[in-house]
Amino acid sequence: MLRRKGQRKKTTQHPTEAVEPAFEPEESYIRDVGVNVPGEPAAVDVKNGRIVRIRPIHWDEKYTKEELAPSMWKVEVRGKTMESSMKSEPGYLSWGYKKRIYSPNRIRYPLKRVDWDPNGERNPQNRGKSKYQRISWDEATTIVANEIKRVQKTYGPCAVLCVGDDGHHEQKVVHSCGGCHMQIPPQTVIEILRSQVVRACPSCQRILFAAEV
Repeated sequence: MLRRKGQRKKTTQHPTEAVEPAFEPEESYIRDVGVNVPGEPAAVDVKNGRIVRIRPIHWDEKYTKEELAPSMWKVEVRGKTMESSMKSEPGYLSWGYKKRIYSPNRIRYPLKRVDWDPNGERNPQNRGKSKYQRISWDEATTIVANEIKRVQKTYGPCAVLCVGDDGHHEQKVVHSCGGCHMQIPPQTVIEILRSQVVRACPSCQRILFAAEV
C-alpha cells in the first residue's frame, strides 16, 4: 500500500524474530525525484534507512480502474487506440539517482578552501592547489547569501539571474523558473533587471528575483 508524500508504510514484527536481509521490511515514499522531468512522481523504496530502488507508481495498486476513469484519457485514431498509462513515467535520469546519492564522489558537507577568506584575502592563484576544510551549514549559507549580494551590487542583477530553462534543477545558477518551461515575457525581464523588487513567474509563481534585504 502506497502512502502520500511524507507518509510511510508501517510494518511490525516480533523483536526477537530473525529475518533474512532479503525479507526485511521496506518503506515506500512517494517523491518527485526532480531530474529531467520535474513533477512526475516515483516510488522510492527504503530499507534500513537506505534506498533500495526507485520505481514507477502503479496507479492500480491503490485504486480501481473505475476510480481512476475520470482522470484517464483514451483516443482512437485510424483504427488504433491510445490511452493513458496505468503507471507514472519519471524521466530516464531519475532511475539512476540512487547511484548519485551513494556515489563515493559525492560531497556530503560544505567545504571551503583553507586559504580563502570571504572578508579578506581570497588567493585565487591557489584554486585547484590548496586544501579544503569542512565548515558548518550556517557558515556556508551565510557565505552564499553574502556573495550573491556582493555580485549583485558590483555587477548588477543580471550577474545572478539566469533567464532561461530550468536546467533540470541541477545547474549552479539561480534559475528563472523551475518546472513550468515558460518563456518569460521580455517586459518582465526588463523590469527584473532594472528594479529591486520581488517578482514571480506569471505561470507557476516561483520567485524570479528577490531584492536585497
